[in-house]
Amino acid sequence: MKKHIKQNTTQNNSNADIKGAVDRFIITVSQLEAVLAEETDCLKVADRNGFLKLQDRKMEVAQNYQKDIFEVKNVAKSLKEKYPNLVPYLQEKQQGLNKIISANEAALKRMEQSTRRLSERIMDVARRTAIEQNSFVYGSAGELNDKNRASMGVSESA
Repeated sequence: MKKHIKQNTTQNNSNADIKGAVDRFIITVSQLEAVLAEETDCLKVADRNGFLKLQDRKMEVAQNYQKDIFEVKNVAKSLKEKYPNLVPYLQEKQQGLNKIISANEAALKRMEQSTRRLSERIMDVARRTAIEQNSFVYGSAGELNDKNRASMGVSESA
């Protein structure tokens, strides 16, 4: 009868496992930084088409990031034991990514606020227009005067 020995993968990671996980993580973090920085630039200049084109790539890189971060966590103990000097570098990479994420989040919030303000302006103009179209304007002689109705435009700058 053979004995089955269960290996604990978090404690018995080979150097190749650690190196592979770290290399993939570093590459993915760099890709995520690039796509988020590009998206932030699109948001800053209101490049809607550029923003939309990035979404599929951003989703793919974000999924890779999620997978790669778990791989690094799985080798974390071995990484700390075998390559303790690499840990601060990985933490620095993560902090750099966090700064880019914060800038991206701020740009997304600005876009959301601008869109909300534009929607509110459009609704306000629509309400006022509906009220004006339902009201009558009378001239000094008491006759109906359609020529005196006010016209209104919408500025889409936000």
